[in-house]
Amino acid sequence: MYVRIDSTTDRFGRPLYSRPRGLRLSPLAMALGIIALGVLLWTRPWAPRPAAAAAEEPLQRADLAPRLGEAIPERYHGAIVSTPPPGFTEPVVALTFDDGPHPDVTAPILDALSARGITASFFMLGLQAEKYPDLAKRVAAEGHILANHSYAHRVHMSQAEAVLELDRAEALIYRAAGDSPLLFRPPEGRTDTVLTQYARDERFTIVQWSVDSEDWKHPPADTIIANCMEDLEPGSIVILHDGGGGYPDTPKALPGLLDRIESEGYSFVTVPELLQAWDAHLSATGL
Repeated sequence: MYVRIDSTTDRFGRPLYSRPRGLRLSPLAMALGIIALGVLLWTRPWAPRPAAAAAEEPLQRADLAPRLGEAIPERYHGAIVSTPPPGFTEPVVALTFDDGPHPDVTAPILDALSARGITASFFMLGLQAEKYPDLAKRVAAEGHILANHSYAHRVHMSQAEAVLELDRAEALIYRAAGDSPLLFRPPEGRTDTVLTQYARDERFTIVQWSVDSEDWKHPPADTIIANCMEDLEPGSIVILHDGGGGYPDTPKALPGLLDRIESEGYSFVTVPELLQAWDAHLSATGL
């Protein structure tokens, strides 16, 4: 039989632990410790930083202003564009790609365009351009337009966050291409947001679309082609996607889509070239 004496002994009465001597701290040491703990809890160095905040400081667009936006006619600075102007008959269309770059989608798209000598406009996410900088540089090197689709495809944000979203993506585009046309496509096409208003205030041209491939619904290649051809007209802006995960049929559809569009007598231009053609038409008609 055994008897447990108290909570500080085992069943044989042996001490479980030795009581340590009291630790005495000076008031100054205690105050410094409390301050250090407060700073640690406030800064939370162990927590992941937001992508935009963790990235390098954006380039100052004021320093780049003489080189930016020169390819876009003045009437479209700060404007929203989507459909060709009335009476426009020049058989040109602009292909645009959103959400890239991504190796699995952008690379085969570039291969298909290069094989036919066609240039397009890529509305890139800053985080993707940051993740795949060599691919972003390849897009620019092959004569395509790099344009801004925000940093992380967010819709709702504060004014300060909008500045980070747009400017950070713009800096990455500039680093990849050496220039920027100041073209912006809002995430989800939303024009009623703080982000889009900031882009307009900064004299970006807000580029929507007039032909939706609906590849974001992940249909088969034949359906993507049919969707594009249904509403195609002179001066159309066609939206497709080259983001990662979920767009395997867009590269598959592209060769057939290019063939169909060319068979209808159209040629391909970039968005700046299309806006220049729109502007020339409006100027010729006195508008």
